[in-house]
Amino acid sequence: MGFIPGLGGLFAATAAAASQQVFTSSGSFVVPDGYTSISAVCVGAGQGASSDAGGRGGDLRYSSALTVTAGETLTITISTSGASTTIKRGVTTLLEARGGASGTSSSVAGAIGGGNGGSGGAGGTFGSSGGGGGAAGYSGNGGAGGDARASGSDGSGGGGGGGSGGNTGDYGGGGGGVGILGASTSGSGGVYSGGSGRCGTGGSGGLPASSSATKTGGNYGGGGGGDSSGSSTPGAGACRIIWGSGRAYPSTNTGDV
Repeated sequence: MGFIPGLGGLFAATAAAASQQVFTSSGSFVVPDGYTSISAVCVGAGQGASSDAGGRGGDLRYSSALTVTAGETLTITISTSGASTTIKRGVTTLLEARGGASGTSSSVAGAIGGGNGGSGGAGGTFGSSGGGGGAAGYSGNGGAGGDARASGSDGSGGGGGGGSGGNTGDYGGGGGGVGILGASTSGSGGVYSGGSGRCGTGGSGGLPASSSATKTGGNYGGGGGGDSSGSSTPGAGACRIIWGSGRAYPSTNTGDV
């Protein structure tokens, strides 16, 4: 409550309008006036290739009700190469999605739903490389990258967001990413003849495997495709926070307003 001079009375503070804020790099979030709860999704960064083996996809975790205080500042940490995405109050982690380099975890801070990133495909056979693992989805794990074989192999579809890239000859396709606008269609795996990871609506597919491509994993969270030089780039991490009445992850009015 507060006093407005000249009006001769008290007024009740009103909540800020419903909105959202996206983080694709580290930063700070100031909780809007009038809010004691926010909804958020975090996607960990995918893992780059390890020589011929494809990189693992990043995890996705969301919370539909993070308890906050109006006006407080939260710290958002985003990585571009295999590390976790976090929302913290001081040293306390409110929500975390692990990156591809962190390994899978069935229990991370603040999680209500989500999944683990898909594993990268194995490489080193017949001089070819494995595909990158897909990012996790809102209700399941990412697809696994295709293993290296004499004739290549397909990536598997993601139970959640990103499907993986299959390998093609010498290079592995990038794993598919996942979108941060809420739950959507599961991604399909990359096919040997095409080599490109695919993902759910709102994400992006990994790049196809070729000597001229970088085998990049799709945003957000796709694993990098295998390459004998280990030079592939994974999909980056991301965080999106939404607030307002009747808005909550994974799919309740999660679009932009």
